[in-house]
Amino acid sequence: MRLFRINAEKNWAALPAILTGFLLTAVMLFAYIGRPSLLTHLDLKAYDLLLPLRAAAEPSPVPVIIDLDEASIAEHGQWPWPRYLLADILGALTEYGVAAIGLDIIFAEEDRTSPERVREALRRDKGLDFAYSGIPPDFHDFDQVFALALKNSPTVLGAYASFTEEVGETPSPATGVVVRLKEPGAVPWPTLMPEAQSALLPIPALRGGAPLGFVNAGVGLDGIMREIPLVLRIGEDIHPSLSLRTLMRGFGLRNFTLEAGLYGLEAVRLGGGLTIPISPEGMLRIPFIGPGRTYPYYSAADVLARRVPVEALQGHVAFVSSSLMGLDLRATPFDQAYPGVETHAAALDVMLTGNSISLPPWTPAAQVGLILFAGLASTLSFSFARPRVYLPVAAALMGALVILVRRLFSQGLFLSPL
Repeated sequence: MRLFRINAEKNWAALPAILTGFLLTAVMLFAYIGRPSLLTHLDLKAYDLLLPLRAAAEPSPVPVIIDLDEASIAEHGQWPWPRYLLADILGALTEYGVAAIGLDIIFAEEDRTSPERVREALRRDKGLDFAYSGIPPDFHDFDQVFALALKNSPTVLGAYASFTEEVGETPSPATGVVVRLKEPGAVPWPTLMPEAQSALLPIPALRGGAPLGFVNAGVGLDGIMREIPLVLRIGEDIHPSLSLRTLMRGFGLRNFTLEAGLYGLEAVRLGGGLTIPISPEGMLRIPFIGPGRTYPYYSAADVLARRVPVEALQGHVAFVSSSLMGLDLRATPFDQAYPGVETHAAALDVMLTGNSISLPPWTPAAQVGLILFAGLASTLSFSFARPRVYLPVAAALMGALVILVRRLFSQGLFLSPL
């Protein structure tokens, strides 16, 4: 009887600790479900700290960047260049034998330096007119010169999708998108993808010469880019990113397969057995392996003058844009001024090497299970054990969870340790 009374007293003494533990576990559970901004920011920082576990030792040798840099501007004049110069770059890269060219530039307006455009502007603004003398007919309109170069090179044109406002028009329906459902009960996955309202596209005169790839990037709440939309939805149609479309152009592919399961989109599959995991929203997480200029840069002026060794470009995938300050710079976990054009090279690297990071659709359920397990296990340990027992137990719980998170991340799965 006395032993029973002692045990009962101990149980009653532990009750406040048990209730406190249950309350704290519930608070943590609701915090995870509600996702307050502070926890979201901490979650992102934890992800950044884990990145070195997944980063490749060396960048892929395939992507290269053709940079409209200061040397190019000094040699050929200020930006934007006349499009006959850009046509010359495409011609030079084709002669070098590149596998594909991705233009991280949106040609949304006509080239105003064309003789025909200059003539129209003078007629409109000054009432002046002039006749061409010594200019070949093919060079009256530089957009036509550029359009011909597009047709004769393995190029992909850049475009931009707007999710907030009408900025342009709706692109033509994408061709060659095949959807395969892996599970009979798959959810209607298009409803999980944000729908763009419109798109900023190249002028109509250029669209027939090359396919389109979208240059959008995914920016977190802290303003840092960690992912890109590998595929995105405009209306009822699915369109590829610039990096994906350029990779397809290099492989000679015209279509891709979207795989969907019970939780939405799961992967993009290309010919040759290449499978790229994506989130249900179509996002590809990029484990950046360093700051800007991780991949080879070559000056556009050197390409035009054929000063670049053939082996540096032959068989490679080239992305063309400018790394000049103020044009297109983005913040990444390793660099606050990462050239936007290099984002496409990093995405291509991930697709070729399979070094992606995924957040599986079962992640929320696993997180809830871990919160409940850690909360209840620590509550019971702390309530009925002495400090010499529950302190090692607490350390073991935290250590086990950190080891689990690190192990999963090294395999390409992100489970937040918070």
